[in-house]
Order: sequence, then structure tokens, then C-alpha cells
Amino acid sequence: MITLIQLLALYLSTSLLEWFIHRYLMHRPTFLNWVYQEHGIVHHRIHFPTCDVSPDETDESRTNLRFGWGTLWAFVGLVSPLSAFAVVGGWINGIIPALWAVLIWWVWSEIHDEMHFPKNRWFARSRLFDFWHRWHCEHHRRQSKNFGIVCIGADYLLGTASNPKSSSNGK
Repeated sequence: MITLIQLLALYLSTSLLEWFIHRYLMHRPTFLNWVYQEHGIVHHRIHFPTCDVSPDETDESRTNLRFGWGTLWAFVGLVSPLSAFAVVGGWINGIIPALWAVLIWWVWSEIHDEMHFPKNRWFARSRLFDFWHRWHCEHHRRQSKNFGIVCIGADYLLGTASNPKSSSNGK
């Protein structure tokens, strides 16, 4: 059975990983300078400061909206140490971190794409998506805040949370 401790460890590690990648790789030039160029320069230039939807869906405007396959495998590898729960709880607990990584990868890609190129998908009408969208738009307004997109806990832990005030879609 999945334990509460395992779920909390997965959430916290995911949130810290998302925060670290977004803050230090996507917003600063590093050895992975192409990540910074695509996100920090191109993506934020197109969707800054209002988080508006792009007027077209050119290749440049869609840059860095979705995580690629390479990101998925890197993420699975980074959370795989949490598979040590298999020792305590059996084999099913050992695969939970990999399944979690796939779920977060998919959710992140889908919601970020919907935020910038709305297609009125079923989840876009939910209160959770509205919150995530407002949270993310606040990041576009204040690029030193709200580095989490799906798992926002690290923003609170590390002092970069900025609560959005108004609804992004009129709710």
C-alpha cells in the first residue's frame, strides 16, 4: 500500500526539483544554456508580462511549453532513489516513483500548453487549473516568483511564493 510518507516524499522531491530546474536552469545561463535561451529569453519574451495567449502558434511561440521525452527519462531517473520504498512496502511501492514522474511530466506539459494555447480541454474549466493558471501568470509578471507550475510547495518553503489575486478566466 502506498504510504502517506511516500506520497509526501514524492510531492516534496518533485516540488523541489521543479523549483530548482525552473529557477536555476530555465532562468539563468548555465552549462545548459539552450534551456535558458528557449525559456528565459524566448518563452518569457512572448508571454511577458501579461501571460497572454500568443497571437499565433508558430514554432517559436510554442517553445518550452511541453517537456520532451528526454525530460521524462531524466525526471524518472531523478526520483528513482525513492524506489527504496520497495524494500519496506513491496514491489508496487518501488514503481510508484516512476509512475508519479510520468504523471507529473504529462500533467505539467498539458497544463502549461493549455495556459498559453487554450483548447478548452476538460481540466481547463476546473478551479485547480484556474489557480495554477493564475499562479503561473503571476510568475510571468514577477519572474523571480512562483517557479512551481504543478507542485508549488517549494515556492512556499523557499520564500518565492507570490499569491495571485484575481481569476485568470473570469471565475
